Amino acid sequence: MRQKVLSIFLSLLMVFNMFPVTVLADSQGYDFIDMPNNWSTAALKKAVDNGLLKGYADKGKNLIKADEPLKRAEMSVVVNRAFSAVKTAELNGVTDVPFTAWYASDMAKAVMMGTFMKDTTMRPESNITRQEAFVVLARAFKVCSDALEYKALENYSDKADIAPWAKKDLNAMVEAGYVQGSDGKINPNANITRAEFATVLDNLVKLYIDMPGEVIDVTLSGNILIRVPGVMLKNLTIKGDLIIADGVGDGDVTLDNVKVEGRTVVRGGGENSIVIKGNSNLGKIIVCKVDGKVRIAVEDAADVKVIYVDDGSDDVLVEGVIGTLEVVGDNITAIAAKAFLTNAIISGDNSTIIIREKSSMKEGSITGSASKIIVDKGATADKITIVGSDAKVEGNGIVKKVEVKASGDNSFITTPNTKIETAKGAEGVTAAGGALVDSSTSVTNNNTGTWIVIAGSSGSGGSSSTARVSAIDISTNIDVTAGVENDAVVTVTLATATSGAGIYYTLDGTTPTASSIKYTASFNVESNDTEGKTITVKAIGIKSGYTNSVVAEKDMVFKPIEAEFAGGTGTAEDPYQVATAEQLDNVRNHLDAHFIQIADIDLGVQPWNQGEGWMPIGENKDYPTYGNPFCGIYDGQNYTITGLTINRYSEENIGLFGYVCGKVVNYELVQQAEIKNIQLNNVEIIGQYNVGSLVGQNYYNSVIMGCSAEMVNLSYSDTSYGTFGGLIGINRGVVTDCHCTGSILGTTGVGGLVGISSGSISRSSADVEINGQGWIGGLVGNNSSGNIESCYASGNISGYYGMGGLVGQHFNGTISNTYATGNVTSHTRTQDFYIGGLIGSIGPGTVEDSYAIGAISATGDPITGPMHIGGLVGKLPDVGNQPVFNRCYYDTNTSGQSDIGKGIPKTTLEMTQQSTFSGWDFDTIWGINPDENGGYPFLRW
Repeated sequence: MRQKVLSIFLSLLMVFNMFPVTVLADSQGYDFIDMPNNWSTAALKKAVDNGLLKGYADKGKNLIKADEPLKRAEMSVVVNRAFSAVKTAELNGVTDVPFTAWYASDMAKAVMMGTFMKDTTMRPESNITRQEAFVVLARAFKVCSDALEYKALENYSDKADIAPWAKKDLNAMVEAGYVQGSDGKINPNANITRAEFATVLDNLVKLYIDMPGEVIDVTLSGNILIRVPGVMLKNLTIKGDLIIADGVGDGDVTLDNVKVEGRTVVRGGGENSIVIKGNSNLGKIIVCKVDGKVRIAVEDAADVKVIYVDDGSDDVLVEGVIGTLEVVGDNITAIAAKAFLTNAIISGDNSTIIIREKSSMKEGSITGSASKIIVDKGATADKITIVGSDAKVEGNGIVKKVEVKASGDNSFITTPNTKIETAKGAEGVTAAGGALVDSSTSVTNNNTGTWIVIAGSSGSGGSSSTARVSAIDISTNIDVTAGVENDAVVTVTLATATSGAGIYYTLDGTTPTASSIKYTASFNVESNDTEGKTITVKAIGIKSGYTNSVVAEKDMVFKPIEAEFAGGTGTAEDPYQVATAEQLDNVRNHLDAHFIQIADIDLGVQPWNQGEGWMPIGENKDYPTYGNPFCGIYDGQNYTITGLTINRYSEENIGLFGYVCGKVVNYELVQQAEIKNIQLNNVEIIGQYNVGSLVGQNYYNSVIMGCSAEMVNLSYSDTSYGTFGGLIGINRGVVTDCHCTGSILGTTGVGGLVGISSGSISRSSADVEINGQGWIGGLVGNNSSGNIESCYASGNISGYYGMGGLVGQHFNGTISNTYATGNVTSHTRTQDFYIGGLIGSIGPGTVEDSYAIGAISATGDPITGPMHIGGLVGKLPDVGNQPVFNRCYYDTNTSGQSDIGKGIPKTTLEMTQQSTFSGWDFDTIWGINPDENGGYPFLRW
C-alpha cells in the first residue's frame, strides 16, 4: 500500500474519553458551545477534526472545557496514546495508584516510558503544573540542550520559581521553541490547561503516521511521529525531528533517500527493524527504546553522523558506515556488526560496546566507570583512550594502541599485540595475564593475549631466563566438546605439573590474576539459564620466582532449549510474550510470572479442542494451602482467544484459568494475581463445579479486569452440583470492567458473569440466557458479603427458585447503581420459590440507586407452595436484620408486578423521566435520553 501525504495536519492524541467523566463518544465538528475563539482555537479544532480530542457531555451540552486544568493521570493517558505505548512497569510501593483505578495501567505505562518517575505517591488526580508537563514532554521527545547554563530562561522574570529538577528540561523546551511564556513569565507552578497543552503538542508534532505503507515525494515541515510498524519514508525531506515511537514495537521502519534536518528519536523498533538506505542523510539518531533489542542498519550511500544511545536495558545493534557511536546511558550494550565507526564513545557506567567480526573503529574512548570495549576476532580498532576507572578492553581482535589517562585507575587490557601507554598517576592498570603496568610506562601484550612482551623473550610468554609454571589442565567429568545439555551439571578439575604453584580461575570470561578465585578442589558449573549459555573457564598458574603459566581456557556451551515464549524473561519489566496456543499452554509452567499476549490465539483446533480439551491453568484445588494456583500477571492486551473447548465432566475449577490466587509466602501476600484485557470468543465448556469461561475460581484479592467472553456456551455434566458463571465460577477477589454474552445450562449458583461472589464487582455486565434450578442471577447467582456497583444484566432467566434479573440471592454487602432488563421465569408454582426483577432473595444488606424492568412470571398449576415474587425483589428475610432500599424502582407495566416495600413501582412513562430518580448521580454515573436503552437510565461507562 502507498500512502501519499499531500498536506501537513495536526494529530493531537488527547483521548479524554478514557477519563472518569462522561465523554462524547462521537463528537465531531465544532458543536461545542464553549469552543474558544482565541490563540488556541486552531489547535483545538484540528484535534477535533481528526477525532482525537473529544469533549464532555454535561446536562445535554457538548463541552470542550479548554480552560480547565489537566490532571496528572489524564496527561499520562495523552502521552501514552500519542506514542502508542503498550508496556507497563510494576507499581509496587506506589500508594496512591489503586490497581482498580481507571488510570492504573496508564500510570504504569508512563513509568515504563520514563515520562513519569515512580514514587511512593504519584498524585494521579492532582492537577499537573506547567513545569511538570514540560518535563514529561521533554522526556518523551528527548528534548535536551547541550548548553551547560540555563540561558534560554534568563529573560523570564519568574525563573527563580522553577524547581531545580525542572530547569534543565524547561531550558531545553524553551531553547527548542516548543514553549513560550506570557508577559515575560513562564509561570512554572501554574496549572496547565487543555488549551495550553494542545498548543504545546501542536508545536511538538505536526504529523502522526498511523498507517503502514509508503509516505513519499514531499517535504514535511515540523516534527513527524511514526507510531505503527511497516512504514517506509521515501524521497522525503523532514524539516524537523523524526520520532519512531513506542507503538512501532518490534516492527520495522525504513528510510529510503530521506533527509532529516533535525534529530531522529528511536523509541520503537526491533532487532531487524530500522533501515536507513539510499542517499539518506541523518544528523543525530537518539536511541532510547525502553525495552527489547533494536537495530539501526545504515546501507548504500546513507550518511549517519551520530548514533547516541541514552536509555534502554537491552542490546542496541548498529550496522554500516557511522560517524560516531556514543553510549551515554548506564548498563547498555551496543553492538557494531559489519560496521565502520569513526568514533566509539562510552560515557555511561557499566556499559559495553562490542566490535564484531568484519567491523572496524578508528578511535574509541571510555569515560564512564566500569565500562568496556570488546573487539572480537576479525575486528580492528586503531586507538582506544581510557579516561574512566575500572575500564576494560577485551577480545581477540586487533587493537593497535590503548592510552590510559591519569583517571583510568584499575583498567584492564587483554587484547593481543596491543601497546598500552599509561599516564602519570594511573594506578592499578593491568595488561594481559594480569601483568601490572606502572604509571607513566608502556608495555605491549603478546600475540596470544596471555602476558606482556618482555625484552629478550620470544614474544609468546615471559622471560626466557625464568622458569614458567606448567600449563594448566582443565578436565571435566563429561565431554563438553559437542555442547552440554541445558540442565547438566559439569564438574571441573584443574591441575598443573609445577609443584607448589597456585591456580586461579574465572568463570565470567575475564583473564584470571592472583586476585581471582583460588582453586582448592573440583567445582561444579551449570547453566541456570533456560535460554542456554556459554560459560568459559579460564585458569592461570602462579608461583613466586616463576613466570606465570599461559592462561588455559575451556568453553562449555550449554545447548539452548526450545523457547517457551515469543520473547521476554517473565519479569514485570520484561514479561513473557505469548503469541501461540503452545505458548499459552506453557504459562502453566511459570505460574508466578508476568505475561503479555501479543497476537490472537486459536484454541479451536487440534489438539486443543479434542478429548477433554484445554487443561485449565492453575491446579484444580479449592484452597490456597493446596495445589499450584496461577498467581502471576497475564495481560491479554485485548487480543482474542478463540475456540476454548473443555470437556471435563467430573472436575472442578474449570476455565481458561482453573484457579487464580495471589502469591502467599508465610501467610503474607507478596504478589497480587491479575488477569486483564483478555477477549474470549466461541467458548464451549462442560464441567462439574466452579465453572467459568475465563476463571474457575478467583481467590484472595486477585484481580480480573478488562476481560470479556462472547458466544459462551456452558453446561453441566450428569454429576454436576453447581456454580457456573459466564466468565468466573467463584469470585473471592476483584472483578472490574468485564463483560459476557452467551448461554448457560446450569444447576445451582449460576450467574451470567459470576456464579458465586464474595468479592467486589464493578463496571461489568452480562447478556446471558440462563436455564437452571436455583440461585440464578443475570449477573451473579449468589452474592454473599460482596459489593456490586455500576453493573447491569440483560439476559433472560428461567429456573425454579431464587432467581433475579441481576442477582439470585444477596446476603450482606451493597448493591448500588445497577439495573436489570431481562425476564425472569419460574417453571414451578408447587414449592417455596422466590423471584424478582433485580434480586430473587435478599438478607441483610443495602440496595440503592437501582432498578429493574424485566417481566416476572411463574408457570405451572396448582399453586401449593408459598410464593415470593416482586418487581424488584422476591423474598425478604423472615426474621432478623432487614435489608435497606434507597431510591430503588421497578417498572410495574413491564414486570406485571405491583408489590411495595421492596422497591418503588413506577409506570413506564415515569421510569423514562429523570425526575423520577431523585438523588441519583446523573452527572458522572447515570445518563438518560429517549434514544438510548429504551429511554430508561443507562450507566455512562
